[in-house]
Amino acid sequence: TIPYTPPHWAVLDEYFVSHHYCVSTNLEGLNRQVTWSLRRGKGMQSLYYRVILRETSLDDITLPKPALVEPIELPDHEKEAVKTLISEARETSADIQTFAQAVIKRLHERSGEAKWLLAGHEEEAHVVSVIVKVLNQAHISGLAVGVLPLSPVRHAAVRWFVAVYTGANWVYLDPHTGAAGLPPTMLVWQYGEG
Repeated sequence: TIPYTPPHWAVLDEYFVSHHYCVSTNLEGLNRQVTWSLRRGKGMQSLYYRVILRETSLDDITLPKPALVEPIELPDHEKEAVKTLISEARETSADIQTFAQAVIKRLHERSGEAKWLLAGHEEEAHVVSVIVKVLNQAHISGLAVGVLPLSPVRHAAVRWFVAVYTGANWVYLDPHTGAAGLPPTMLVWQYGEG
């Protein structure tokens, strides 16, 4: 996956560097996929992708309006934990965004249903997938968003945010704090998990 119309940034140019490889890109859903192909490769191979970006004042999320959410089927024990978490979050929220923020807050309390749903997994990607699952069960469109911090490091790791559809627009939420908005130093790399 490579960036496709990321908020705050315009892609000016990109380079695919490889020795004797054919490169193709395709739009698959909300993401651009790149495929490097070689008929016969031997030994270790290095493939490089370089993108030149320009910061823009546009912070709009380019995601389309989602279809109506049909909750996925959950096992009974998980369904009850999610149902309780949804009920608790609804008590302290006024709208979809504050509901999602309340879900995040409850999950980080790491007690009761939240502890059970997280099952001891503290990884950011897992926490985001649980947040999206809870939103799904509440008939709210949520999406995992992989971002890369733009800083002068040699190997940056993907961080995860949650995009939530409020009924009017998409809002990015930090899965640790529930804070709304994507910092402009973050580049959206992919939408959806893996």
